[in-house]
Amino acid sequence: MNVKLFNNGKIQITGLKKPTQGIDLINTLLDYFKDIDMIDNDLHIVTHELVLINSDYKRLPWFIVMAGVVILIGHYVDIFVMIMPATVVDRWFFGLPEISALALFSGLFMLIVFYSLSKAPLLAKGNPYIKESENFHY
Repeated sequence: MNVKLFNNGKIQITGLKKPTQGIDLINTLLDYFKDIDMIDNDLHIVTHELVLINSDYKRLPWFIVMAGVVILIGHYVDIFVMIMPATVVDRWFFGLPEISALALFSGLFMLIVFYSLSKAPLLAKGNPYIKESENFHY
């Protein structure tokens, strides 16, 4: 089992035989880090993000799209919860302004990306490996 701890708080674990080994390892690491004097004992971890994806599921486009949607929604809610209570104290809610802002930025993003994609051909002309790439399945 290999473990990498990154500066941003992410943990990468490889070589697990069962998914429960990862959860046990995370709990052991959290207990270990709580005992270190450098970290405050009132450490509250709100979210645990441990994603184990089998290679077979990485080949399913709908699975990857759904995972991306869940991650994007999670990031949006995380930022919303960090900012809103601090700015408007007890009168914050998730309503029409937040949904409108999300729709506006999503629309602008899609407009810019699709407009840029329409300007250039997506397949390179004269590429000798294009036929091989079309038939490649890993």
